Amino acid sequence: MYGVAAEAPKTTLWMGDLEPWMDENYIKHLWYSMGETVNLKMIRDKYSGANAGYCFVDFVSNAAAMKHLNTINGTLIPGTNRVFKLNWASGGGLNDRTGRDERGPEFSVFVGDLGPEVTDFMLLQAFQSRYMTTKSAKVVTDPSTGMSRGYGFVRFTDESEQTRAMNEMQGQYIGSRPMRISMATPKNKPATGGTSPAPPASASIPLGGYYGGGAMGMGGMGMGGGPAGPPQAYNQYNDPTNTTVFVGGLSLGITDEELKR
Repeated sequence: MYGVAAEAPKTTLWMGDLEPWMDENYIKHLWYSMGETVNLKMIRDKYSGANAGYCFVDFVSNAAAMKHLNTINGTLIPGTNRVFKLNWASGGGLNDRTGRDERGPEFSVFVGDLGPEVTDFMLLQAFQSRYMTTKSAKVVTDPSTGMSRGYGFVRFTDESEQTRAMNEMQGQYIGSRPMRISMATPKNKPATGGTSPAPPASASIPLGGYYGGGAMGMGGMGMGGGPAGPPQAYNQYNDPTNTTVFVGGLSLGITDEELKR
């Protein structure tokens, strides 16, 4: 019988919660100052070209990656008010991830009702601990304040895990609140009928990458208030001149009539 090949040691870390000004040169110099020569893949907003808030850092060995994951994760990045947000990158090394980015579709879920304490790192950990094909997670933030808008997105490279996550993570707590989850369609997988994908009960959101500073996209999640019921399908009006806006932070007592006024 043939033996099962041993899994190659992981050498790549996900590094998140980056400031917009943190580019490849800065990240490489940061790690060089700690004695590490790394390969880097910065994930960028497909619209603005700015960094999307995270990158993948590949070390020379599993031991080097593990050392930093265990010792500096959660500590302040020198000279900034940010802390290191590190986790193992799902999949293989940096080359494996690069190939997957270029060849494979993405399957995303909208995550709502998130408390203000939830970060990209917390959201990624919540899903990556259960679904191996979790690719990335991002909490949408207000560009002027940097505060969470109460919702975010999680991306997968496997559609079956996206479906499982929608069923299994619905109502699961992250931080102080239960999550509310529905489907978000990636840009490279158009929604049926030519309409834009819609998160629960509100706006239509095309998800093709991180929207730099925009109101939606994978750029920081749930809406304000307590737990909500299952997501309701958004009712598209026939008038093509209608414009849809997202309204978050509403209390559970607000009715449609009150909102229209």
